[in-house]
Amino acid sequence: MIKKASIYFLLVLLTSCAIRVDPSGGEKDILPPKVLKTVPENYSINTKPTDIVLTFDEFVQLKDISTQLVVSPLLKYPPESKIKKKSVYIHFQDTLEENTTYTLNFGNSITDNNEGNPLENYQFVFSTGAVVDSLKISGKIEYAFDHKKEKNLLAMIYKGNDDSLPFKQRPNYFAKTNDNGEFTINNIAPGNYKLIALEDKDGNYLYTNGEEHIGFADSRIEAGDEKVQMRLFKEPPPLRLNKSVSLSPGKVLLVFSAAADTVKLNFLSDTTKLEIFSKEFSDQKDSLTILYKNTEVDSLSFYYFGGKKMDTVDVRLFKQNSQVTGRGKFALLFEPADKTSEHHFYLPYKVMSNHPLVSLNESAFVLKRDTVVVSDYKTFFTDSIKSSFLIDAKWVEKSEYELFIPPGTATDIYGLKNDTTILEWTVRPETYYGTMMLKLSAIKANVIVQLLDDNDFVVRQSYVKGDTAIQYSYLDPKLYRVKIIDDANGNNMWDSGNLMKKIQPESTKYYPEKITVRSNWDVDVKWDFTIKPETEK
Repeated sequence: MIKKASIYFLLVLLTSCAIRVDPSGGEKDILPPKVLKTVPENYSINTKPTDIVLTFDEFVQLKDISTQLVVSPLLKYPPESKIKKKSVYIHFQDTLEENTTYTLNFGNSITDNNEGNPLENYQFVFSTGAVVDSLKISGKIEYAFDHKKEKNLLAMIYKGNDDSLPFKQRPNYFAKTNDNGEFTINNIAPGNYKLIALEDKDGNYLYTNGEEHIGFADSRIEAGDEKVQMRLFKEPPPLRLNKSVSLSPGKVLLVFSAAADTVKLNFLSDTTKLEIFSKEFSDQKDSLTILYKNTEVDSLSFYYFGGKKMDTVDVRLFKQNSQVTGRGKFALLFEPADKTSEHHFYLPYKVMSNHPLVSLNESAFVLKRDTVVVSDYKTFFTDSIKSSFLIDAKWVEKSEYELFIPPGTATDIYGLKNDTTILEWTVRPETYYGTMMLKLSAIKANVIVQLLDDNDFVVRQSYVKGDTAIQYSYLDPKLYRVKIIDDANGNNMWDSGNLMKKIQPESTKYYPEKITVRSNWDVDVKWDFTIKPETEK
């Protein structure tokens, strides 16, 4: 017993001692480095330093200094930087201008050496003249079409007034946006300025038309102004043919830089030998698909007109195989609701063909509902090139359907016939859907009303002038947004802006809340335009 008690006492003693031991290393450092001294002093006047020295209370390191450090006004050559013990050295490679206030914003590039705590948005300011300019211009930048906000968009101001300045000259002052699209250009000299917003993809502080988004203030901005709003837009690029390729035997694709539905093709090849079946533009009108039947010629040559004659284009053509065309054999495919095997009870059933059809023997079809043959249905094509057709019937909710298409029923433009095709689907019940009633008031102009799902896909679209009520029936249960486009010119589409013509993009508005639609429920939404809605997404 004595031995056991001794051992127990020893274990307790050891455990107690272990508990009382303090962890090594002390408390975690959460403080950023502190500036102890600068040479020259921050906010100095009448100075033209070639070097700036920042000394801290601890060892520091630089992270992403090449992108984080922003110097305004812009320098021709970026400054060099290095670390020596607890100091950061900045060396100017340019000659500084007279009577100018310079601002160095380090972002989050300066961190301590141990924990990486950043000295957030540290600014060093000095003037080569007798005063430090203290005025600022602040505001917000967002994309015009969808109100998206991004970090590192440019807000740029120019002393000059030439509309072409963003194309050829870097700004006098600039700043970058934060995550909320907000910007502040600090330490500006008194005066008024041309204000430009830019999505600077290539980082050269110049506008590249057709590739970058741009925005502008309608009038010159006085230094000291706040809450300036700018909307970014992308100007349509000059019309050109970006791509011409033979995708498969019988199919040529032309891709243009912009909408090209007014373009006229002048064929140099003998098109009688090609037997061109159709020329169809995409929904965006920026690509054209040419379908032809034969390949008796090796290439398709043409030039096109888009206001003026363009270059001659030659496309090498595929040779046609007797059975296979392009991406595979001729096939009939179904297009169900939401890409599942379920179908909307209120819509015709759509069957797609991967090649346009020249004939279809729909009398050979066999349509069954729960194994019972259905005879009361109609079949009709949806487009001029017969690339799809619809099966319309009074669908019964929750029922299972089967469409049997025998081999040889359909013939495509190449003379190929389908294999046996069996398509199966079920019909969703009416109770699955919800209904939304949207009431709009105080509308004074043409507007486009879009119902968007949570992925910004356009579910329904209407063209409205004046107060109205729109009923959206048979909606899938999920979240929706309502978007309004002010269609100023009444062309039933959103129009972008133009920098040189000083045309702002057409405005868009979002209903301030997401709308939940539930199965077998009705929801009412009222939007009064005398009450300005928020435009946050």
